[in-house]
Amino acid sequence: MVGLLLWVGLSAAPALAGPADPFPEPRPLDRSEAATFLADPATEQQLLNSKIAGMLDQPAAADVDPAQKRALGLLLARPVLAYERAWGAADHTVVRYTIAEGAPDRIPRVDLDHNGVPDRVQIVGQGLAQARELLVERMGFEAPVGLEVVLANLGGRYDGYLIPGERSGTRMTAVIDSTARQGVETTRRAAIRQYAHAVSRSLGAGLGAGWAEAFAQWAVLTVDGAPDDITASLVSNRLEHLDAGLFAEDSTLAAGNAIWLSFLSESYGLGAVRLTIQELARDSADALALDRALQRATEDDLASAFREFHLWSILTGRRADAYHFPFAAELSAPRFASANQGLPALSVQADPAVAAWGAAQVLIRPEATDGGLRVRFEGDFAATWEADLVVVTRDDTLRRLSIELSDGRGEIAVPLGSVREAFLLVRSLHSDDGQARHYTYSAHRERGYPFEIAAVDAVTNRVGPGVVISWETLSEQELIGFNVLRAREDGGQTVTVNNLWIPALGNENDATGYFFLDPTAEAGVAYLYRIQGITSQGMTSTSRPVSVRPSLRAR
Repeated sequence: MVGLLLWVGLSAAPALAGPADPFPEPRPLDRSEAATFLADPATEQQLLNSKIAGMLDQPAAADVDPAQKRALGLLLARPVLAYERAWGAADHTVVRYTIAEGAPDRIPRVDLDHNGVPDRVQIVGQGLAQARELLVERMGFEAPVGLEVVLANLGGRYDGYLIPGERSGTRMTAVIDSTARQGVETTRRAAIRQYAHAVSRSLGAGLGAGWAEAFAQWAVLTVDGAPDDITASLVSNRLEHLDAGLFAEDSTLAAGNAIWLSFLSESYGLGAVRLTIQELARDSADALALDRALQRATEDDLASAFREFHLWSILTGRRADAYHFPFAAELSAPRFASANQGLPALSVQADPAVAAWGAAQVLIRPEATDGGLRVRFEGDFAATWEADLVVVTRDDTLRRLSIELSDGRGEIAVPLGSVREAFLLVRSLHSDDGQARHYTYSAHRERGYPFEIAAVDAVTNRVGPGVVISWETLSEQELIGFNVLRAREDGGQTVTVNNLWIPALGNENDATGYFFLDPTAEAGVAYLYRIQGITSQGMTSTSRPVSVRPSLRAR
């Protein structure tokens, strides 16, 4: 009993701490720890290349944490594998790996096809082949010379990174995580991504780290035809913060510019992407490079392409359609700078400022069906602006209308009849001082727009076959003509009776009368007639119907 009590007492006593190591080994200790040590909001998305490039671009005299320097040194040192093996892939690219028991970088020996090469290595080879087929064979880039791939332990959090050569044309090493804790598809995509980094690096040091990462993300997206979780997150985040501009310095936003390259590919072809990367690699101003690439590849300039891209950027998530990004449904729904339910709508609180080559959008749900929607826009005078109004009708048809601006100010009106919602699209193309600038807007209902009708009448023609339709307007605004619409009262398709528009002759202050003969109306058939006005923007507004049953003409 005494011995038992003594044992319990001893076991319950707190353990004595050993002496602290007076000479601890500086951390990080290995490559896996180094990658984790450099983690920040950017590398949370596996953007180690951007982090490494940023550290390499720092001036030699910069005050850098010694631990960060050590981490960078560990990552840039070519991995040395225990009992290293090598396998040749496309373009004489060598894949180095180890299957040695107990080696920290070992990969599984699994070889399901029994060809003597571990399946993990063949997955890397598949990714390299897919990247080569896209970038070299289809797009015409030069294959990176002397590229080697090393499968090394990065801890499973990051899929890989590229060790650039000391100078152009020298060997580059792509390090890919050997643990594949996020799945073997991550390994294949990592091979595509790092091959793309090697291709862009082969163009010289002029291509910024952000565009290099965007190119790598785009390559994976294009090979697979749909974004993986990482790319979808980067692209969605880019679109949600488009107000920061295409040339935002934030590495996560820059990587999300893969969506711009995807837009170029879908709209203009792979050649436009190749020219864009080549122009950016010439180390010229980014906006000038993008503009020059577009004018070499197409008849468009950057402003017109950016306008189209802005429209594509809001047709994502539940607003996706079949005519824009093929993977749009897999992205987040568009983020609006402000959303307005009902009219009037005013920018009482300032929306976020918009940087040069940035964009924002405002949602307007009018909740009214008669009259017109008038939208006014005013941008800060120190910036160059463009604005559009996208009208979504109740049958989900989209119509984009340009707002003519003078000194950053402009307005537009559209008939409300079929409008379910509208988007005010705002773009800044330039800022005098390089700073993001604000804008304001207002939207209100305008009664009697585009025309206010006093009466519509339809009667049997007294001197011949057909029906005489007459109508009187009390006011007309921005109206260029009328159509006479006819439908059978018992159902059937609505037809436009007139072959040419009936010219609009009225104005905003005076009443105007119109007469039109429909000689094709059949006697004894009940019809519904409506008057449709057409605005200078090509939008329409329609009157209430009137009914008539033309009789046989008296003899």
